[in-house]
Amino acid sequence: MKISSIRFYILTAFILSSIYAQLDYGINYELKYFDSQDEDGGKVNVFENYFDINIYSDDWYFYSLLRYKNPPLIGSPTNEFKDIYNIFFLEYSNDKLQFQLGDIFQSYGAGLSMHTYEDRTIDYNNAPRGASILYYLKDNIDVFGFIGSNTFSSRTNIANPEPNIFVDNSVASMGISYQNNYFDMHYLTMLNNQKIDSESIVNMMSFNNILGDYLNHHYPSGSDGPSDFSMNVLEHNLGGTLYIKDLELYIERSWVYHNKIEGERTLGYKTYLSSYFSLNDYGILYEYKNYNTPYYYSVLSNPPIVFKENSSTLISRNLHNIDFSNEIGHHILINKSYSEQLNILLSSACAYNPLIDGSLFEPDFGQVCLDMLLQSGNMEEYELLNPYRQLYFEINGWTKDENLFYKIGIDKYLEYGPDKTINARTIPTQFTLKLKEGNSLSLYLEHQMKQIQSVSLASETKYYVHLSPSYNHYGKWMFSLFGDFEMDDRLLGIDDIKDGYIGADITYYINDSNLLSVFLGSQKGGLVCANGTCVMQPDFEKGFKITSKIMF
Repeated sequence: MKISSIRFYILTAFILSSIYAQLDYGINYELKYFDSQDEDGGKVNVFENYFDINIYSDDWYFYSLLRYKNPPLIGSPTNEFKDIYNIFFLEYSNDKLQFQLGDIFQSYGAGLSMHTYEDRTIDYNNAPRGASILYYLKDNIDVFGFIGSNTFSSRTNIANPEPNIFVDNSVASMGISYQNNYFDMHYLTMLNNQKIDSESIVNMMSFNNILGDYLNHHYPSGSDGPSDFSMNVLEHNLGGTLYIKDLELYIERSWVYHNKIEGERTLGYKTYLSSYFSLNDYGILYEYKNYNTPYYYSVLSNPPIVFKENSSTLISRNLHNIDFSNEIGHHILINKSYSEQLNILLSSACAYNPLIDGSLFEPDFGQVCLDMLLQSGNMEEYELLNPYRQLYFEINGWTKDENLFYKIGIDKYLEYGPDKTINARTIPTQFTLKLKEGNSLSLYLEHQMKQIQSVSLASETKYYVHLSPSYNHYGKWMFSLFGDFEMDDRLLGIDDIKDGYIGADITYYINDSNLLSVFLGSQKGGLVCANGTCVMQPDFEKGFKITSKIMF
Protein backbone atom coordinates (compact mmCIF):
# COMPACT_ATOMS: atom_id res chain seq x y z
CA MET A 1 0.00 0.00 0.00
CA LYS A 2 2.78 2.43 0.95
CA ILE A 3 4.98 1.57 -2.02
CA SER A 4 1.96 1.76 -4.36
CA SER A 5 1.22 5.26 -3.10
CA ILE A 6 4.76 6.35 -3.93
CA ARG A 7 4.51 4.90 -7.43
CA PHE A 8 1.14 6.57 -7.98
CA TYR A 9 2.58 9.93 -6.89
CA ILE A 10 5.53 9.68 -9.30
CA LEU A 11 3.29 8.50 -12.15
CA THR A 12 0.96 11.46 -11.60
CA ALA A 13 3.89 13.88 -11.92
CA PHE A 14 4.93 12.29 -15.22
CA ILE A 15 1.37 12.38 -16.62
CA LEU A 16 0.94 16.05 -15.70
CA SER A 17 4.24 16.91 -17.34
CA SER A 18 3.15 15.19 -20.56
CA ILE A 19 -0.23 16.95 -20.68
CA TYR A 20 1.09 20.46 -20.07
CA ALA A 21 4.00 21.40 -22.30
CA GLN A 22 4.86 24.43 -20.16
CA LEU A 23 5.30 22.21 -17.11
CA ASP A 24 8.88 21.49 -16.01
CA TYR A 25 9.64 18.90 -13.39
CA GLY A 26 12.50 17.15 -11.66
CA ILE A 27 12.50 14.07 -9.46
CA ASN A 28 15.54 13.21 -7.36
CA TYR A 29 15.66 9.74 -5.87
CA GLU A 30 18.15 8.84 -3.15
CA LEU A 31 18.58 5.29 -1.85
CA LYS A 32 20.62 4.25 1.19
CA TYR A 33 21.03 0.58 2.00
CA PHE A 34 23.39 -0.58 4.76
CA ASP A 35 24.06 -4.15 5.82
CA SER A 36 26.40 -4.54 8.79
CA GLN A 37 26.63 -5.74 12.37
CA ASP A 38 27.06 -4.20 15.81
CA GLU A 39 29.87 -4.77 18.30
CA ASP A 40 28.18 -7.94 19.58
CA GLY A 41 27.83 -9.43 16.10
CA GLY A 42 24.10 -8.71 15.72
CA LYS A 43 22.67 -7.67 12.35
CA VAL A 44 22.23 -3.95 11.71
CA ASN A 45 20.38 -2.94 8.54
CA VAL A 46 19.37 0.44 7.11
CA PHE A 47 16.94 0.99 4.24
CA GLU A 48 16.12 4.62 3.41
CA ASN A 49 14.46 6.10 0.31
CA TYR A 50 13.95 9.77 -0.51
CA PHE A 51 11.98 11.25 -3.42
CA ASP A 52 12.45 15.01 -3.95
CA ILE A 53 9.78 16.16 -6.41
CA ASN A 54 9.97 19.60 -8.07
CA ILE A 55 7.34 20.93 -10.50
CA TYR A 56 7.52 24.38 -12.18
CA SER A 57 4.90 26.19 -14.24
CA ASP A 58 5.18 29.92 -14.95
CA ASP A 59 4.78 31.64 -11.56
CA TRP A 60 3.99 28.40 -9.71
CA TYR A 61 6.37 26.03 -7.96
CA PHE A 62 5.56 22.79 -6.14
CA TYR A 63 7.96 20.77 -3.97
CA SER A 64 7.42 17.56 -2.06
CA LEU A 65 9.63 15.10 -0.21
CA LEU A 66 8.48 11.51 0.11
CA ARG A 67 10.53 9.22 2.29
CA TYR A 68 10.47 5.62 3.38
CA LYS A 69 12.84 4.61 6.20
CA ASN A 70 12.57 1.12 7.61
CA PRO A 71 14.90 0.51 9.32
CA PRO A 72 16.30 4.07 9.57
CA LEU A 73 19.87 5.08 10.36
CA ILE A 74 18.66 7.83 12.72
CA GLY A 75 15.10 8.62 13.77
CA SER A 76 11.79 6.78 13.73
CA PRO A 77 10.86 4.12 11.15
CA THR A 78 8.18 4.70 8.54
CA ASN A 79 5.02 2.98 9.78
CA GLU A 80 2.13 5.03 8.37
CA PHE A 81 1.34 6.97 5.21
CA LYS A 82 1.69 10.30 7.02
CA ASP A 83 5.29 9.32 7.73
CA ILE A 84 5.91 8.83 3.98
CA TYR A 85 4.43 12.17 2.98
CA ASN A 86 7.06 14.17 4.80
CA ILE A 87 7.22 17.66 3.21
CA PHE A 88 5.24 19.62 0.66
CA PHE A 89 4.60 23.22 -0.30
CA LEU A 90 3.03 25.11 -3.20
CA GLU A 91 4.44 28.54 -4.00
CA TYR A 92 3.18 31.38 -6.19
CA SER A 93 5.27 34.49 -6.86
CA ASN A 94 5.13 37.58 -9.06
CA ASP A 95 6.48 41.13 -8.96
CA LYS A 96 4.23 42.13 -6.04
CA LEU A 97 3.90 39.12 -3.76
CA GLN A 98 5.04 35.65 -2.82
CA PHE A 99 2.51 33.19 -1.40
CA GLN A 100 3.23 29.75 0.01
CA LEU A 101 0.92 26.96 1.14
CA GLY A 102 2.22 23.88 2.98
CA ASP A 103 5.39 23.50 5.03
CA ILE A 104 6.88 26.88 5.84
CA PHE A 105 10.67 27.08 5.54
CA GLN A 106 11.57 30.64 6.42
CA SER A 107 14.27 32.61 8.17
CA TYR A 108 13.85 36.19 9.37
CA GLY A 109 16.96 38.13 10.32
CA ALA A 110 19.49 35.91 12.09
CA GLY A 111 16.81 33.42 13.07
CA LEU A 112 16.45 34.32 16.76
CA SER A 113 12.66 34.03 16.50
CA MET A 114 12.01 32.19 13.24
CA HIS A 115 14.39 29.91 11.35
CA THR A 116 12.91 26.66 10.07
CA TYR A 117 14.70 24.04 8.01
CA GLU A 118 14.93 20.30 7.33
CA ASP A 119 18.09 18.20 7.59
CA ARG A 120 17.70 14.49 6.96
CA THR A 121 21.23 13.65 8.16
CA ILE A 122 20.27 14.59 11.74
CA ASP A 123 16.55 13.75 11.46
CA TYR A 124 15.55 17.38 12.03
CA ASN A 125 12.52 19.33 10.81
CA ASN A 126 10.92 22.21 12.72
CA ALA A 127 8.78 23.70 9.92
CA PRO A 128 5.11 24.44 10.68
CA ARG A 129 2.51 23.53 8.09
CA GLY A 130 0.23 26.37 7.03
CA ALA A 131 0.42 29.47 4.81
CA SER A 132 2.82 32.42 4.45
CA ILE A 133 2.77 35.61 2.41
CA LEU A 134 5.34 38.26 1.47
CA TYR A 135 3.99 41.46 -0.11
CA TYR A 136 6.28 44.05 -1.71
CA LEU A 137 4.60 47.26 -0.55
CA LYS A 138 7.27 49.46 -2.16
CA ASP A 139 10.68 48.88 -3.69
CA ASN A 140 12.25 49.03 -0.24
CA ILE A 141 9.37 48.06 2.07
CA ASP A 142 8.00 44.52 2.50
CA VAL A 143 5.30 43.15 4.76
CA PHE A 144 5.11 39.47 5.63
CA GLY A 145 3.20 37.01 7.75
CA PHE A 146 2.48 33.34 8.26
CA ILE A 147 0.19 30.98 10.19
CA GLY A 148 0.66 27.28 10.81
CA SER A 149 1.11 24.40 13.23
CA ASN A 150 3.42 21.46 13.80
CA THR A 151 4.44 18.74 16.22
CA PHE A 152 8.14 19.17 16.84
CA SER A 153 10.14 16.12 17.89
CA SER A 154 13.54 16.09 19.56
CA ARG A 155 15.82 14.10 21.89
CA THR A 156 16.93 14.49 25.48
CA ASN A 157 20.24 12.83 24.57
CA ILE A 158 22.15 12.89 21.29
CA ALA A 159 22.71 9.13 21.64
CA ASN A 160 18.95 8.38 21.48
CA PRO A 161 18.14 6.85 18.08
CA GLU A 162 14.52 8.05 18.23
CA PRO A 163 12.91 11.27 19.53
CA ASN A 164 11.39 11.27 23.02
CA ILE A 165 10.20 14.88 23.27
CA PHE A 166 7.12 16.09 21.37
CA VAL A 167 5.83 19.67 21.41
CA ASP A 168 2.66 20.85 19.62
CA ASN A 169 2.70 24.40 18.26
CA SER A 170 0.07 26.66 16.70
CA VAL A 171 1.80 29.82 15.53
CA ALA A 172 0.95 33.10 13.79
CA SER A 173 3.27 35.97 12.93
CA MET A 174 3.44 39.22 10.99
CA GLY A 175 6.15 41.78 10.35
CA ILE A 176 7.70 44.46 8.15
CA SER A 177 11.16 45.08 6.67
CA TYR A 178 12.82 48.21 5.25
CA GLN A 179 16.01 48.68 3.20
CA ASN A 180 18.06 51.61 1.89
CA ASN A 181 21.70 52.28 0.97
CA TYR A 182 22.82 52.92 4.56
CA PHE A 183 20.86 50.47 6.70
CA ASP A 184 18.09 47.91 6.68
CA MET A 185 15.83 46.73 9.48
CA HIS A 186 12.97 44.38 10.25
CA TYR A 187 10.37 43.88 12.97
CA LEU A 188 8.12 40.89 13.60
CA THR A 189 5.73 39.78 16.29
CA MET A 190 4.79 36.15 16.82
CA LEU A 191 2.21 34.33 18.93
CA ASN A 192 2.66 30.63 19.60
CA ASN A 193 0.35 28.34 21.55
CA GLN A 194 2.69 25.61 22.79
CA LYS A 195 1.53 22.29 24.26
CA ILE A 196 3.86 19.79 25.95
CA ASP A 197 2.56 16.40 27.05
CA SER A 198 3.38 15.00 30.50
CA GLU A 199 5.68 12.26 29.19
CA SER A 200 7.82 14.81 27.36
CA ILE A 201 8.04 16.92 30.52
CA VAL A 202 9.23 13.87 32.47
CA ASN A 203 11.90 13.27 29.81
CA MET A 204 12.98 16.92 30.00
CA MET A 205 13.82 16.36 33.68
CA SER A 206 16.99 14.58 32.49
CA PHE A 207 18.39 17.82 30.98
CA ASN A 208 21.70 18.97 32.50
CA ASN A 209 20.67 22.63 32.41
CA ILE A 210 18.54 25.17 34.24
CA LEU A 211 15.29 23.84 32.73
CA GLY A 212 16.12 20.31 33.95
CA ASP A 213 16.99 21.63 37.44
CA TYR A 214 13.76 23.62 37.58
CA LEU A 215 11.62 20.62 36.61
CA ASN A 216 13.30 18.34 39.15
CA HIS A 217 12.72 20.96 41.86
CA HIS A 218 9.13 21.55 40.74
CA TYR A 219 8.29 17.83 40.64
CA PRO A 220 10.32 16.25 43.47
CA SER A 221 10.58 12.49 43.86
CA GLY A 222 7.38 11.06 45.30
CA SER A 223 5.12 13.83 43.92
CA ASP A 224 2.25 13.22 41.52
CA GLY A 225 4.42 14.32 38.63
CA PRO A 226 3.59 16.67 35.76
CA SER A 227 0.42 16.85 33.70
CA ASP A 228 -0.01 18.08 30.14
CA PHE A 229 0.87 21.77 29.89
CA SER A 230 0.02 24.53 27.42
CA MET A 231 0.86 28.22 27.25
CA ASN A 232 0.79 31.24 24.95
CA VAL A 233 4.21 32.52 23.95
CA LEU A 234 4.46 36.12 22.73
CA GLU A 235 7.62 37.14 20.92
CA HIS A 236 8.85 40.47 19.54
CA ASN A 237 11.90 40.62 17.28
CA LEU A 238 13.80 43.68 16.05
CA GLY A 239 16.97 43.69 13.98
CA GLY A 240 18.93 45.72 11.49
CA THR A 241 22.18 46.18 9.59
CA LEU A 242 24.24 49.39 9.42
CA TYR A 243 26.63 49.96 6.50
CA ILE A 244 29.54 52.36 7.13
CA LYS A 245 32.23 52.23 4.41
CA ASP A 246 34.04 48.90 4.97
CA LEU A 247 32.13 48.13 8.18
CA GLU A 248 28.96 46.04 8.21
CA LEU A 249 27.28 45.91 11.64
CA TYR A 250 24.25 43.74 12.38
CA ILE A 251 22.34 43.47 15.65
CA GLU A 252 19.14 41.61 16.50
CA ARG A 253 17.17 41.10 19.70
CA SER A 254 14.18 38.94 20.49
CA TRP A 255 11.96 39.36 23.57
CA VAL A 256 10.16 36.16 24.62
CA TYR A 257 7.19 36.28 27.02
CA HIS A 258 6.35 32.78 28.23
CA ASN A 259 5.51 30.66 31.27
CA LYS A 260 7.71 28.36 33.24
CA ILE A 261 6.15 24.90 32.91
CA GLU A 262 3.21 24.99 35.37
CA GLY A 263 4.74 28.20 36.76
CA GLU A 264 4.66 31.98 36.60
CA ARG A 265 4.92 34.21 33.56
CA THR A 266 8.49 35.29 32.74
CA LEU A 267 10.47 37.29 30.17
CA GLY A 268 13.47 35.95 28.30
CA TYR A 269 15.55 37.38 25.48
CA LYS A 270 18.03 36.50 22.75
CA THR A 271 20.64 38.91 21.41
CA TYR A 272 22.99 38.49 18.46
CA LEU A 273 25.59 40.92 17.12
CA SER A 274 27.81 40.52 14.08
CA SER A 275 30.34 42.90 12.55
CA TYR A 276 32.54 42.46 9.51
CA PHE A 277 35.20 44.85 8.28
CA SER A 278 38.38 44.86 6.23
CA LEU A 279 41.64 46.27 7.59
CA ASN A 280 44.80 46.23 5.44
CA ASP A 281 43.32 43.37 3.40
CA TYR A 282 42.56 41.36 6.53
CA GLY A 283 38.92 40.29 6.66
CA ILE A 284 37.74 40.35 10.29
CA LEU A 285 34.45 38.90 11.54
CA TYR A 286 33.30 39.28 15.15
CA GLU A 287 30.15 37.66 16.57
CA TYR A 288 28.46 37.86 19.96
CA LYS A 289 25.51 35.90 21.32
CA ASN A 290 23.52 36.10 24.54
CA TYR A 291 20.69 33.58 24.58
CA ASN A 292 18.72 33.92 27.82
CA THR A 293 15.48 31.91 27.83
CA PRO A 294 16.52 29.22 30.34
CA TYR A 295 12.98 28.04 31.18
CA TYR A 296 11.69 27.94 27.60
CA TYR A 297 11.97 25.04 25.16
CA SER A 298 12.39 26.82 21.83
CA VAL A 299 11.10 25.13 18.67
CA LEU A 300 10.83 27.55 15.74
CA SER A 301 14.15 29.39 16.10
CA ASN A 302 17.68 28.33 15.18
CA PRO A 303 19.99 31.22 16.10
CA PRO A 304 23.59 31.55 14.90
CA ILE A 305 26.02 29.11 16.51
CA VAL A 306 28.83 31.72 16.88
CA PHE A 307 31.73 29.39 16.20
CA LYS A 308 33.32 27.87 13.09
CA GLU A 309 32.00 24.45 12.10
CA ASN A 310 34.89 22.42 10.71
CA SER A 311 34.60 19.67 8.09
CA SER A 312 37.45 17.70 9.68
CA THR A 313 36.42 14.17 10.70
CA LEU A 314 38.26 14.17 14.03
CA ILE A 315 37.56 17.80 14.98
CA SER A 316 33.84 17.34 14.39
CA ARG A 317 33.71 14.54 16.97
CA ASN A 318 34.26 17.17 19.66
CA LEU A 319 31.81 19.72 18.27
CA HIS A 320 30.31 22.01 20.90
CA ASN A 321 26.62 21.20 21.43
CA ILE A 322 24.98 24.58 22.05
CA ASP A 323 22.43 25.36 24.73
CA PHE A 324 20.30 27.71 22.62
CA SER A 325 18.26 28.69 25.69
CA ASN A 326 21.09 29.73 28.02
CA GLU A 327 24.48 30.60 26.54
CA ILE A 328 26.81 33.57 26.10
CA GLY A 329 29.55 33.37 23.50
CA HIS A 330 32.04 35.20 21.30
CA HIS A 331 33.72 34.37 18.01
CA ILE A 332 36.38 36.14 16.00
CA LEU A 333 37.53 35.00 12.56
CA ILE A 334 40.41 36.53 10.59
CA ASN A 335 41.34 35.63 7.02
CA LYS A 336 44.05 36.98 4.74
CA SER A 337 45.08 36.11 1.18
CA TYR A 338 48.70 36.92 0.39
CA SER A 339 48.45 35.37 -3.07
CA GLU A 340 46.86 32.38 -4.75
CA GLN A 341 49.68 30.37 -3.19
CA LEU A 342 49.01 31.32 0.45
CA ASN A 343 45.85 31.99 2.46
CA ILE A 344 45.59 32.07 6.25
CA LEU A 345 42.59 31.64 8.51
CA LEU A 346 42.41 32.12 12.27
CA SER A 347 39.29 31.39 14.31
CA SER A 348 38.78 31.68 18.05
CA ALA A 349 35.48 30.97 19.81
CA CYS A 350 34.30 30.64 23.39
CA ALA A 351 31.04 30.20 25.27
CA TYR A 352 29.66 29.50 28.73
CA ASN A 353 26.30 28.92 30.44
CA PRO A 354 25.36 31.75 32.82
CA LEU A 355 24.01 30.86 36.25
CA ILE A 356 20.69 32.14 37.56
CA ASP A 357 21.98 32.53 41.13
CA GLY A 358 23.65 35.95 41.07
CA SER A 359 25.66 35.18 44.22
CA LEU A 360 27.84 32.76 42.28
CA PHE A 361 30.83 34.03 40.35
CA GLU A 362 30.46 34.81 36.66
CA PRO A 363 33.22 36.34 34.49
CA ASP A 364 33.04 39.91 33.25
CA PHE A 365 33.64 40.89 29.62
CA GLY A 366 37.37 41.42 30.13
CA GLN A 367 37.86 38.01 31.72
CA VAL A 368 35.93 36.30 28.94
CA CYS A 369 38.03 38.00 26.26
CA LEU A 370 41.38 37.32 27.93
CA ASP A 371 40.85 33.90 29.46
CA MET A 372 38.52 32.36 26.88
CA LEU A 373 38.54 34.18 23.54
CA LEU A 374 42.28 34.95 23.58
CA GLN A 375 42.99 31.49 25.06
CA SER A 376 45.28 32.88 27.80
CA GLY A 377 43.54 31.99 31.10
CA ASN A 378 42.86 29.00 33.29
CA MET A 379 39.40 27.70 32.39
CA GLU A 380 39.14 25.54 35.50
CA GLU A 381 38.05 28.48 37.67
CA TYR A 382 34.91 28.82 35.49
CA GLU A 383 34.09 25.10 35.67
CA LEU A 384 30.58 25.62 37.07
CA LEU A 385 29.67 27.56 33.92
CA ASN A 386 30.47 24.65 31.55
CA PRO A 387 32.92 26.85 29.60
CA TYR A 388 34.08 26.05 26.08
CA ARG A 389 36.84 27.53 23.93
CA GLN A 390 38.30 26.54 20.58
CA LEU A 391 41.20 27.92 18.55
CA TYR A 392 41.75 26.97 14.91
CA PHE A 393 44.54 28.08 12.56
CA GLU A 394 44.88 27.08 8.91
CA ILE A 395 47.09 27.80 5.90
CA ASN A 396 46.08 26.71 2.42
CA GLY A 397 46.80 27.45 -1.21
CA TRP A 398 48.13 26.20 -4.54
CA THR A 399 51.69 25.85 -5.73
CA LYS A 400 52.75 28.26 -8.50
CA ASP A 401 52.17 25.69 -11.24
CA GLU A 402 48.66 25.08 -9.74
CA ASN A 403 49.26 21.34 -9.68
CA LEU A 404 49.25 20.86 -5.91
CA PHE A 405 46.69 22.10 -3.38
CA TYR A 406 47.54 21.98 0.31
CA LYS A 407 45.69 22.66 3.56
CA ILE A 408 47.28 22.34 6.98
CA GLY A 409 45.53 23.24 10.22
CA ILE A 410 45.76 22.96 13.97
CA ASP A 411 42.81 22.91 16.36
CA LYS A 412 42.82 23.37 20.15
CA TYR A 413 39.57 22.36 21.87
CA LEU A 414 38.69 22.61 25.56
CA GLU A 415 35.26 22.10 27.11
CA TYR A 416 34.08 21.56 30.67
CA GLY A 417 30.82 19.62 30.55
CA PRO A 418 28.52 18.61 33.42
CA ASP A 419 30.01 15.09 33.54
CA LYS A 420 33.41 15.29 31.81
CA THR A 421 36.13 17.59 30.52
CA ILE A 422 37.54 17.26 27.00
CA ASN A 423 40.90 18.73 26.01
CA ALA A 424 41.88 17.90 22.42
CA ARG A 425 44.57 18.86 19.91
CA THR A 426 43.96 18.01 16.26
CA ILE A 427 46.12 18.47 13.15
CA PRO A 428 44.07 18.09 9.95
CA THR A 429 45.83 18.09 6.57
CA GLN A 430 44.74 17.73 2.95
CA PHE A 431 46.82 17.44 -0.22
CA THR A 432 45.47 17.22 -3.78
CA LEU A 433 47.72 16.56 -6.77
CA LYS A 434 46.44 17.31 -10.27
CA LEU A 435 47.38 14.73 -12.86
CA LYS A 436 47.07 14.91 -16.63
CA GLU A 437 43.70 15.31 -18.33
CA GLY A 438 41.69 16.00 -15.19
CA ASN A 439 42.74 13.09 -12.98
CA SER A 440 43.75 13.79 -9.39
CA LEU A 441 45.10 12.18 -6.24
CA SER A 442 44.03 13.38 -2.79
CA LEU A 443 45.12 12.57 0.73
CA TYR A 444 43.38 13.47 3.99
CA LEU A 445 45.48 12.83 7.10
CA GLU A 446 44.49 13.85 10.62
CA HIS A 447 46.07 13.24 14.00
CA GLN A 448 44.41 13.92 17.35
CA MET A 449 45.39 13.79 21.00
CA LYS A 450 42.40 13.82 23.35
CA GLN A 451 42.44 14.03 27.15
CA ILE A 452 39.20 13.06 28.88
CA GLN A 453 38.55 13.69 32.56
CA SER A 454 35.22 12.25 33.68
CA VAL A 455 33.49 12.55 37.05
CA SER A 456 33.60 8.83 37.82
CA LEU A 457 36.84 7.77 36.07
CA ALA A 458 40.46 8.82 36.18
CA SER A 459 41.92 11.00 33.44
CA GLU A 460 42.85 9.19 30.23
CA THR A 461 44.68 10.26 27.09
CA LYS A 462 43.79 8.84 23.68
CA TYR A 463 45.43 9.21 20.27
CA TYR A 464 43.57 8.94 16.97
CA VAL A 465 44.58 8.92 13.31
CA HIS A 466 42.23 9.35 10.35
CA LEU A 467 43.60 8.54 6.89
CA SER A 468 41.79 8.75 3.56
CA PRO A 469 43.61 8.59 0.18
CA SER A 470 41.51 8.80 -3.00
CA TYR A 471 41.85 8.80 -6.78
CA ASN A 472 39.53 10.75 -9.08
CA HIS A 473 39.43 9.46 -12.66
CA TYR A 474 38.42 12.15 -15.20
CA GLY A 475 35.61 13.21 -12.88
CA LYS A 476 33.73 10.02 -13.83
CA TRP A 477 34.53 7.83 -10.84
CA MET A 478 36.44 8.06 -7.58
CA PHE A 479 38.01 5.36 -5.44
CA SER A 480 38.72 6.07 -1.76
CA LEU A 481 40.20 4.18 1.16
CA PHE A 482 39.33 5.02 4.78
CA GLY A 483 41.29 4.26 7.91
CA ASP A 484 40.19 5.37 11.37
CA PHE A 485 42.53 4.21 14.14
CA GLU A 486 43.08 4.56 17.86
CA MET A 487 46.82 4.49 18.63
CA ASP A 488 48.84 3.34 21.63
CA ASP A 489 50.77 6.61 21.60
CA ARG A 490 51.58 9.58 19.34
CA LEU A 491 53.45 7.54 16.74
CA LEU A 492 51.90 6.84 13.34
CA GLY A 493 53.54 3.45 12.86
CA ILE A 494 51.34 0.50 11.96
CA ASP A 495 52.62 -1.41 15.00
CA ASP A 496 51.09 1.26 17.26
CA ILE A 497 47.50 0.70 16.11
CA LYS A 498 45.31 -0.23 19.08
CA ASP A 499 41.96 -0.46 17.34
CA GLY A 500 40.63 0.63 13.99
CA TYR A 501 38.07 0.79 11.21
CA ILE A 502 39.02 0.17 7.57
CA GLY A 503 36.82 0.62 4.52
CA ALA A 504 36.80 1.37 0.80
CA ASP A 505 34.37 3.33 -1.34
CA ILE A 506 33.89 3.63 -5.08
CA THR A 507 31.63 6.35 -6.42
CA TYR A 508 30.54 6.48 -10.05
CA TYR A 509 29.22 9.80 -11.37
CA ILE A 510 26.66 8.82 -14.00
CA ASN A 511 26.25 12.51 -14.89
CA ASP A 512 26.22 15.85 -13.05
CA SER A 513 23.10 14.87 -11.07
CA ASN A 514 23.27 11.08 -10.76
CA LEU A 515 25.72 8.93 -8.85
CA LEU A 516 26.12 5.45 -7.41
CA SER A 517 28.33 4.80 -4.39
CA VAL A 518 29.31 1.47 -2.81
CA PHE A 519 31.18 1.21 0.50
CA LEU A 520 32.71 -1.99 1.90
CA GLY A 521 34.26 -2.45 5.34
CA SER A 522 33.84 -0.71 8.69
CA GLN A 523 33.36 2.93 9.62
CA LYS A 524 33.50 4.68 12.97
CA GLY A 525 30.39 6.59 13.99
CA GLY A 526 30.28 9.84 15.88
CA LEU A 527 28.58 13.21 16.03
CA VAL A 528 26.63 14.40 13.00
CA CYS A 529 25.78 18.09 13.37
CA ALA A 530 24.01 20.90 11.57
CA ASN A 531 23.75 24.45 12.92
CA GLY A 532 24.89 23.32 16.37
CA THR A 533 22.28 20.54 16.67
CA CYS A 534 23.87 17.09 16.90
CA VAL A 535 22.94 13.41 16.99
CA MET A 536 25.14 10.37 17.46
CA GLN A 537 25.57 8.19 14.36
CA PRO A 538 26.28 4.54 15.21
CA ASP A 539 29.41 2.62 14.23
CA PHE A 540 29.34 0.60 11.02
CA GLU A 541 30.94 -2.85 11.38
CA LYS A 542 31.99 -5.26 8.62
CA GLY A 543 29.30 -4.57 6.06
CA PHE A 544 28.46 -2.65 2.94
CA LYS A 545 26.60 0.53 2.02
CA ILE A 546 24.88 1.41 -1.22
CA THR A 547 23.96 5.03 -1.91
CA SER A 548 22.27 6.04 -5.15
CA LYS A 549 21.14 9.49 -6.29
CA ILE A 550 19.15 9.66 -9.52
CA MET A 551 17.50 12.64 -11.21
CA PHE A 552 14.60 11.93 -13.56
